[in-house]
Amino acid sequence: CLILAFAQPYFQKNKRDEGRNTLIYVDNSLSLQAKEKDGGEMLQFVKSSLLEDLRPVGRNYTLITNDDILRNLESEGLKREILDINYYPIKKSLSQVLLEAMTLQDDDIALGSDIFLFSDFRKDDDTDSFASNSSDQFYLIPVRPGRLENLILDSLWMGNPDENEIKLKARISSQGMDVNNLSVSLILNDRLYGKTT
Repeated sequence: CLILAFAQPYFQKNKRDEGRNTLIYVDNSLSLQAKEKDGGEMLQFVKSSLLEDLRPVGRNYTLITNDDILRNLESEGLKREILDINYYPIKKSLSQVLLEAMTLQDDDIALGSDIFLFSDFRKDDDTDSFASNSSDQFYLIPVRPGRLENLILDSLWMGNPDENEIKLKARISSQGMDVNNLSVSLILNDRLYGKTT
């Protein structure tokens, strides 16, 4: 015991956790505007969950969104960037996000990464062509709306033009909505051009 006391042994931190990368993907596509059960938007829920659960650790983070990739963020910088996430109209496929995550990893770190994916994981997300490092840990966090209601503008075209008016025709479909007596309006530059049921 005396020898151990004078030698002042120490226990090294877990090297496995110390050298691992942490990558966070936040799906900020327009589909995350859907409402939760409490009425809040899903993207806001993701942001607040991340901010509440984020614990400062001695490592840097990488934040991936549909419109940006931010590397080497410390916990405070990550929090600021999470707060600044806004909607982006083009969604990356899940396989594209995973490929970006693999290319962002440091070549000299063989310990793998902790990859957190926050998304609604739509049906079109394809991961068949994806190959990962066996030491990577994936955490898929699905974000689902409280009600699956959606109105979709499928297509829009001009009807036969008349001298006095232009007719716009549209194909609109719905998901999980009662479409009886549903009002649809055409508004351009804050001016109402047409309304129908």
